[in-house]
Order: sequence, then C-alpha cells, then structure tokens
Amino acid sequence: MIKTQELKNFNYFGISHKGNVRKENEDAFIKIETINGIFFILCDGMGGVKGGKEAAELTIKHIKNFVSKEWEAKPKKLISEAIKFANKLVYEYFQTKNPKIKPGTTIVLALVRENKIYYAHVGDSRIYYQTGKKLFPLTTDHSHVMNLVNQKIITKEEARTHIRRNEITKAIGIKQTVDADICNDFISPANDDILLLCSDGLTGELTDKEILNVLLKDNNTEEKVKKLIGKVLKREANDNVTVQIINFYNTGKETNTHFETKKKSKKNIQILFFFCLLLITGIILYFATKDYTKVNLFKSKSTKTSLLILKSNPKDTLINIFMFENKDANKLFQNFGLLNSEIGYSSGLIKKASFIKYYIPVKAVYIHKVGKFIKSYPDIYNKNSDDMINILIVNNKNELYFSPGEKIIIPKSINRKNSKKKT
Repeated sequence: MIKTQELKNFNYFGISHKGNVRKENEDAFIKIETINGIFFILCDGMGGVKGGKEAAELTIKHIKNFVSKEWEAKPKKLISEAIKFANKLVYEYFQTKNPKIKPGTTIVLALVRENKIYYAHVGDSRIYYQTGKKLFPLTTDHSHVMNLVNQKIITKEEARTHIRRNEITKAIGIKQTVDADICNDFISPANDDILLLCSDGLTGELTDKEILNVLLKDNNTEEKVKKLIGKVLKREANDNVTVQIINFYNTGKETNTHFETKKKSKKNIQILFFFCLLLITGIILYFATKDYTKVNLFKSKSTKTSLLILKSNPKDTLINIFMFENKDANKLFQNFGLLNSEIGYSSGLIKKASFIKYYIPVKAVYIHKVGKFIKSYPDIYNKNSDDMINILIVNNKNELYFSPGEKIIIPKSINRKNSKKKT
C-alpha cells in the first residue's frame, strides 16, 4: 500500500465555541493524517434543526473512514467521492430515523498533499487564503443572500444583515446526492501563507478586513485563532463559531504567485477590452465628421435595423439630432410608435426598423442590371456625405457595393440624372 510521506511544514491550531446565545455547539472540526495526505475538515450543523450536531459529527466520521482506507492518486476525485459518500450515509441515516426531520450540515475541507492544497465546500462555511498582505476567499457561499449578491440585487454589506442571511441552498444530508464545489487548481503555499477554515459564526460577526488584520499580527498560530474567537465573543455571537488555521513555513517559496497570476490575467483582459473599445470608438469617429451625425449599424443575422446616432454636440439629445423639428421626445415616441424598450438612451440606439421610413423619405426603387461599387453610379453618387449615409441606411447596407439585380432604394433627397426606374 502506498502512503504519502508528509513532511510537516506548517503550524496548526483550531477552536470551536458555542457562542454567547446557543445552548449547544453544532459545529465540528478535525485534522486527520491519512495515507492520502492531511485533511482539515469543518462542519456546521444546521442550527434550529434537531440533529444538526449529529449530522456534522457523522459527516466528519464518514469522510475520515473513506479517505483513510486506501490510496487514491487523484486528490480532487478523492475529495468529491468522500463528500458524496458521507452525504449518502447521513441522508439514509436520518431517513431511517425520522423521514420528517431533515438535519443537515455545511462542510469545508482542505487536503494538504506533497506541499499542495486542494479544497472543497458545501454550504456557507468558508475557506480563506492569506498571502502577503491580502486575504482571498476560496469559496462562495451556497446561500440565498449570496444568490441575491450574484444577481446584483443586494450588496455584500447588505447581505451581512439581511433577514434571510442564514438560509443555505446546499447542504450535506438534505438530499440523496450532493455536488460539492471543488477547487479548479491546487495552491502551492509560500512561507508565512495562511489557510483559514471557519463557520459562519466568524464571518457573520467579523468582516474580511477585520479577519485579515488579525492574521497579519505578529502572533503564533494559536494566538491568531484565539484572537479571532475572542473578537466574536465580544460581540453578539449568537451562533457557534469555529476556526482552523494552518500557517505554512519551510515551503521553499518566499512569495506566492498563484493569486498574482489570476490578478494579472484579469487585468490583461481589462486592458484588451479597453483597447478594443478605443479602437471601435476611433473607427466610428473617423467616419463621423461634424456633418456625420447619422451612422447605420447592421447585424448580418438580425431582422431588425438599429440606428446609431453620434452626437456632434454633447448637449444634443438623441431626439433633436434625429428630428430637429421635434423638441418633445415623448411626442416623437408617440408619433412613430416607439416604446421605451426600443430606445437605448445610453448607446443612442433606436431598435425599430419601421422608424427608418420616417427618418428618410423614400422616393423610388431602382434595379441596375450590373453589380457595381456605389461610387460607379454617377446618377446617384456625389460628394455629399449625408447622401452616401442615407443610401446605406435605406438599403440596409454596410458596404458600398450593390450586387447584380439588387434593388437600390433612392431617398428623396438625392438628385438623379439617368437612372432607369423599374415599374
């Protein structure tokens, strides 16, 4: 049997406290040294539900048994299967005991193997990673308020005091199967890096900034844990609170580039996006002289026409650029049947094809037998830029070439000499 040979290069300490209000501590945690590496597990039994404490303890017990039996070469596979195994047994246990009661528990789990950190979670307990002077959350809560935050309905600060902040959307033991969120990549720790596992009893009382301030203090691992618990107990502490800290040393690395790489990648994407935006803006402005207040954008697979209005005067409104004789925007909307949903105020887009008929009165439709570049038609082309733009708009063209037999719609404003009208 293969067994991992772990050289301990970290200090560890963990504490759990029932808090100032709860009569029972439903949190549970453990550090396990196994043939598959060293596991750190923390579970928070669902408060207010009979059996929450038992669910947390059973989950740890079943995971310990699973990861201790035989070697698994793939750490993420091991973690996933261990959590699924524990969930199935906890679910079945309470179904047999009392199907009407559904106790559950959260879980955060970290595995240290060969100086690499793998992690997973279910629920709203969290894992943080501190390197340098920054604190990074490694998990995202499975909770009602986090869903609201992701939908930008509330902010993270508002979530802290939200009336439904204790509702979780995923837990161990509630359903027959569960999918844990497992890390995409392992983390290779550097000297003085800290891995922190905690229940929501900590994060419900302390902000990330407050947690970081404690971790940055020049204290040993035990003192850091006790300091965090102490700060919670000085406040309401209406929930159980559990904290585990793993502080790495002798890793062979002085700095951790794991998070810097992600930050640089995100920054590079932002720079690229900004560059593309400048390029597009430059192209549009190149074609937009002071007389160019109208430009057409056509999407090849779209059945609608979108008209983009470039403002020559920052004070001009979308409407008085489009129709100088109409100063009342609401009246114009009513006259041409434009809905608010069809008008992009910030972008200047009018998303209604029929509006073009009112914007440029159409005089006639012509067909030329031979396809030509528009500049080859002396009867419809001149140097007036407005005429050129109007021709493109009414013909739904984004290029200056007409195919053989293609209809050419001529706006009333353009003078023609020798065009042959099709009747």
